[in-house]
Amino acid sequence: MPFGFATFYPSVRLLHRSGFRLYAALVPFVAAAFFALAVALWNLGVRHYSSTGS
Repeated sequence: MPFGFATFYPSVRLLHRSGFRLYAALVPFVAAAFFALAVALWNLGVRHYSSTGS
């Protein structure tokens, strides 16, 4: 997950800024999407991995 996204919206919420209230509610969904993408890419890499074998 991008560092700026992970830190900006929670801090806006803690500081009670009203302009980004809707976006702060979307943080868990974006985090879940990035997690799913990371798992999919990991599994793709593991499926195509071949060790050097000695």
